[in-house]
Amino acid sequence: MNYKIRKAKKRDMSAINELWCKLSYDQISKDPYFDQNIEFKEYGNLRFAMSKKYCAIFVAEVQNKIVGFIETVLHHKDYYFPADDYAYVFHMYVEEDYRMGLTLSTDLVKATEAWAASMGCSYLEADVLSHNTKMETLIKYYKFKPYTARYVKRLREK
Repeated sequence: MNYKIRKAKKRDMSAINELWCKLSYDQISKDPYFDQNIEFKEYGNLRFAMSKKYCAIFVAEVQNKIVGFIETVLHHKDYYFPADDYAYVFHMYVEEDYRMGLTLSTDLVKATEAWAASMGCSYLEADVLSHNTKMETLIKYYKFKPYTARYVKRLREK
């Protein structure tokens, strides 16, 4: 399969938004703690994120069609991670029909790693919802190591 990984452009916003909606619906619909109406129409921060130096969005393109993306933002020392500077993978999604093998996702991660390193980061961080076992396996394949775990206990039904 011929494809290319490149930095997203404004003309890609509609395709990225469509993929973000698929990602969000897929993940939220499986979240046992999300009990609101599940309806995603627009990723409101997309235009803002694309215009900022501290954010990078890379896309995977096959025959002029955007089939995947990864969004990463720069972070500084905070409660969640004590390193001075790190990059955080905010979203990542590849269309199901293009997930065979690890080629597209691997190259999206490599593009993000290269961008983060060029921005002076020493670490790349990501969160994975506990029900997303495929992504958890994938993130470990990319040599991410567990750092912390967040546990939840429901105290009352809504």
